[in-house]
Amino acid sequence: MVACRDSVQSADHETGPANPDKGDTTNADSLNPHIPDDYSDIANISNFGKWGTYNVHDPTIIKDGEYYYIYSTDVYYGGAGVPEDDPRKDPKIPIRRSKDLVHWQPIGHVFSNMPQEIVDFIRKKQPSYYPNAIWAPFIIKVGEQFRLYYAAPANNFMHVAYLGLAVSSDPEGPWKNKGLVLPTYQDSEYNGIDPDVVVDRDNGRQWLIFGSWDNGIHAVELDPETGFRKDPDDLGHIIASRALREGSAPLEGAEVQYNPKLDKYFLFVSYDELFEPYNVRVGRADHPQGPYYGFKGQKMSEQTDNFPKITAQYHFNNHSGWQGVGHTGILRDGDNYYLASQGRLGKDPNLMDLHIRKIFWTNDGWPTLSPERYDDVPQSQQLNEDDITGKWEYIYLDKTFEMNKSEVITLKSDGRIEEYDNSNWSLDGKSLTVTLNTDNQFKAQISRGWDWENNQVCLVFTGLSDEGISEWGKKVQD
Repeated sequence: MVACRDSVQSADHETGPANPDKGDTTNADSLNPHIPDDYSDIANISNFGKWGTYNVHDPTIIKDGEYYYIYSTDVYYGGAGVPEDDPRKDPKIPIRRSKDLVHWQPIGHVFSNMPQEIVDFIRKKQPSYYPNAIWAPFIIKVGEQFRLYYAAPANNFMHVAYLGLAVSSDPEGPWKNKGLVLPTYQDSEYNGIDPDVVVDRDNGRQWLIFGSWDNGIHAVELDPETGFRKDPDDLGHIIASRALREGSAPLEGAEVQYNPKLDKYFLFVSYDELFEPYNVRVGRADHPQGPYYGFKGQKMSEQTDNFPKITAQYHFNNHSGWQGVGHTGILRDGDNYYLASQGRLGKDPNLMDLHIRKIFWTNDGWPTLSPERYDDVPQSQQLNEDDITGKWEYIYLDKTFEMNKSEVITLKSDGRIEEYDNSNWSLDGKSLTVTLNTDNQFKAQISRGWDWENNQVCLVFTGLSDEGISEWGKKVQD
C-alpha cells in the first residue's frame, strides 16, 4: 500500500475561488487540500477505499514511524452495520493512515466481522442482539505492543456493553482480540463505553477512562503488563459529571492528554447530543485519576457544567457550517498538539467529516483550538499591525443549541474596532489583545491557516473569554 496524496474529487466544495493571503509567497494551489466537504455520492460502504476523511466518527489517533493512524466507529452515512444474516461482510473498526494529517487513506479494518465472544456475551442479556457497530476505539502503544480498546453495546441499549481489548505488533494489524476488559450490565452504575487509557508520568500506572451519558466519566486502574483491570473487582470511581438538563446529563467521549511543559493532565469531554449541540469541554488535574478541575476551579466530578468550552457548532460565510463537532482524539507530536473529531455538515448533518485542528495553549495553561481545520501552511516569522488591520470574521462560541454565526469586525489602523464603541485591539508578537466591550476582552494567538470555506491562505486567531468560551477569528480577503 502507498500513502494517499490525492483526495476524492467526486463532489463539489461549498467554497469560492482560491486567493492567496496578501504577502504570502507560497502558491495557494499547492496548499489546497482539494477535499470536498459533501461526499454524499460516495457515502455507501461499497466506496470505503475512497472515503479518506469521510464517514469518520469518534476518531482516535496515534503516530508510528512516518505515518499517523486513525481508528474510528464503524458507521457510515445512511447505515451502521448489517444484520447477521446479510450475506455481505460487515468489517469492524476502520483504519486510516496519513503522512500529513490532511490526506487520509483507508487501509482496512481491525476485525473482519464481530468477534464471537462479543456476540455470546451480549446475547446472554439481550437474546435478540445482532452484530452491529463497534463504538469509539482508543489506540495506545505499550512497549512494542499496540493496544486497541473498544466498546460494543447491545442494540440501542448502552446499559449492556462489552468493553474489549485487541492487540497487534503493527498498527495496521493483524489484530488479535484478547477479550473482555470491563462489562456493563443493566444495574451497573456506569456506561462502559468510550474507552481511553492514560499513563502516569511519575510511576507508569495506567488508568482506563470510560463512561457515557447520564452516568458520568469514570477511571479504573489497569495492569500495565496485561492491559486488563488490575483488580477484577474494581469498578473505578467517577472523575467527571455535569449538571442535569431536562432530566439528563449527556457527557461522553473522554480523552486525557498529559502536557509535560504545563505538568498537567487535561481531560477532554463532549457535552450534549452528537448532532447539532455536541461541544467539547476541558478540565485539568495533577494526576490522571483526578481530581479534575475546570476553568473557574470547579470540581468536574460534581454536578456542575464545566468550562472552558473549546468547540461548538459554528458557521463561517460561504459555507453551510458545521454541527456536532465533538468526540475527540488527542495527538501529541513533539511540541505540537492536535485534536481530531467529527464534524457534521450543516446542510446534511448525517455527513460526518474528519476534523483535525491544532491546539494552542493560553498563558494560563488552557487549550484552545484553531478555528480552521489543519493544513500545513507555512507560518510567518513575524507579524505587524499592517498584517492585522482589515476585516475579520469573528465567532464567539457561546451558543450550544443554535448555530454560532460569524460577524464581520474591522480592525482599524488606529487600534479601534469599527463596529463596536469603546473597543480596541493591540498586537504583541503573535498575541492579539481584543476589547469588544467592557464585558468581552480576550487575548488570542494568531497563526496562518487554510481557509477551507474560501480555498485560500488566511490569518486566524483563537483565544478564550474570561468565562472560558472560545473566541475565533479569520481574516477576510479583499
